[in-house]
Amino acid sequence: MYSYGFDKQNKNQELISESLFLNGYYVLKNVLQSEELKEIRVKIDKYLLQQESVFTNRELESIGEVNQLRAPIQYDEVFLNILMKPQIIDFVKGQLGEYYILQQQNAVVNQPNSEHHQSAWHRDLPYLNLTSSKLLAVNAYFCIDEFNPRTGATFFVPHTHKADFFPSDQFLKNNAIQVNAEAGDVILFDTMIIHRAGENISDYKRRGINSVFSRSIIRQQIDYSVLLKDKYQNHSQEIQQILGFDCASPSSVKEFRQRFLYRKSK
Repeated sequence: MYSYGFDKQNKNQELISESLFLNGYYVLKNVLQSEELKEIRVKIDKYLLQQESVFTNRELESIGEVNQLRAPIQYDEVFLNILMKPQIIDFVKGQLGEYYILQQQNAVVNQPNSEHHQSAWHRDLPYLNLTSSKLLAVNAYFCIDEFNPRTGATFFVPHTHKADFFPSDQFLKNNAIQVNAEAGDVILFDTMIIHRAGENISDYKRRGINSVFSRSIIRQQIDYSVLLKDKYQNHSQEIQQILGFDCASPSSVKEFRQRFLYRKSK
């Protein structure tokens, strides 16, 4: 489209980057295929039951953990494989550069005719109300089922990723946009944008996998270098870097210096 009155247009910037910078989110279409989605649905349901069996439902309700599968990557490599999709790698590197880590990965299940803990307005780095000249973290939210008004599609409040305060409830209500997405799409967003899950008024589960990638200065929600070391220690250096294996704090002076010697030798 023709325009005038600007010194220059940023023609080299990707549409995704523009959308994240200006609005805070972008829907990436058709990342996961139908067979992948079927497998992931079965495994989310299986491992959610397994994880929740460790605690009583009352305990989980008291801390807002019902219907949340924490760190599914510990159970099955299918949850690693989706993170390594070329579209996702290109996106994260484009926003954060070559060196980044998986800060958290959680599967969220919105049950039929119910609200979820994630229905409250929040940022995915809670209590961190600040702005930065560089992106601190980005999300890739994999839509395993369809996200629409009936299934409780996520509400985003555009531009709140640029606010160093938490706006009033009335502002959030007036400016929220419910973002629809098909199963297999991925909602990409600036982690600092304020958002919430909708209410699932359908007769079906709505599953999603929320993955947060961050700069290594931000501590992981769960220490993957400990949780996943045995499972993924023989994987590529790139995967180990993404999982944060080489950015966990040294446990001794000896380990601190050994790391420097190792890096110097490469």
